Amino acid sequence: MDDSQKSKLQLADELKLLRRRIAELESTVARQQQTEQELGRAEDRFHKIFDHSNDAIFLVDPKRDKILDVNAKACEMLGYIRGELLSLPMSAAREEVSGR
Repeated sequence: MDDSQKSKLQLADELKLLRRRIAELESTVARQQQTEQELGRAEDRFHKIFDHSNDAIFLVDPKRDKILDVNAKACEMLGYIRGELLSLPMSAAREEVSGR
């Protein structure tokens, strides 16, 4: 049925429903924005811990024998620059660490 065949009461009910749905969507968007902001803050904290840790930290993919990321302390302890460590397979880095 098109709008011209609907009563004013039916149209008013549809309008209320649409306004309620808009309010729900706005609330969902606000929660999503808040969640994204919290995620950004958590990522910042992670990067600060990772970058400034006094321990060597390696992020690895053991299935692919790949080093995904390393912090500055890992580079310093092993005497490599970051790019060199990232190019090594994880197994080679493991041997370097255990040999020291």
